[in-house]
Amino acid sequence: MSRKQQKLVALILGGIIAPCFAFGAFPNPINEYDNVYLLLNFYSLVSAMVVGLVTTAVVLVNGKRMKGGVLGSVLNFFGIGMLFMLGGFLFSFATGVISENIADMLNSVLNIIGFVIMAAAGNKLFAVTKQK
Repeated sequence: MSRKQQKLVALILGGIIAPCFAFGAFPNPINEYDNVYLLLNFYSLVSAMVVGLVTTAVVLVNGKRMKGGVLGSVLNFFGIGMLFMLGGFLFSFATGVISENIADMLNSVLNIIGFVIMAAAGNKLFAVTKQK
């Protein structure tokens, strides 16, 4: 296995294993939930965060591997847009830390920025492939 493949495997496994250690640090997270619905919501949020971080990392790493070029820059734009959208998704669940109005505003703003960056990537790809 090459060094780059080892880094990718380490990144993916780190994204899967790190939350296990993080949630294992709490004494009994399951005992804090009286309702199964709340427990499932918690684990669905955690799994969405892990999947979002891993897929964004894969897109950004592959964009950097292309060493420039149109498709590499498009992948970088998509990765950055995905990061903004993931941040917006995370702020939608941060209502316990910050006020609900600010969390909703940050969610909307980050999602809009993410969509605009991804639209710019699509436009860049279309401009290159457009036949004259």
